[in-house]
Amino acid sequence: AGTLRVVKQTIPAGSSVLFSFLAPLLPTSTFTLQHGQVREFLDVAPGTYGVSEVVPSGWALSSATTSNGSPVSAITVADGEVVTATFVNIPGACPAPSPSVVPGQNACASPSPSVN
Repeated sequence: AGTLRVVKQTIPAGSSVLFSFLAPLLPTSTFTLQHGQVREFLDVAPGTYGVSEVVPSGWALSSATTSNGSPVSAITVADGEVVTATFVNIPGACPAPSPSVVPGQNACASPSPSVN
């Protein structure tokens, strides 16, 4: 089994805003983090997992990267591996909704961010 960590960072540091995350294949499929917090999933079976962030109003996703180079939409975890996914947000306006946004989901949600 491996470990998958999700880390939340904001620029500037210290924001108390809660950011929601979706991880449908992990034991806790929804969770929230604020700057500096980490959600750790232990004993994750080897495989591929997706994590996405629902970006709150007034914020923009700056980057979403993993320690092993996997995209956050398809994070590979090998047996014995510890993978860290780091989501960084900056103050800013959300982009206008696009046809790819799922109805009822925040337009800033980015299951496969284009920023790496």
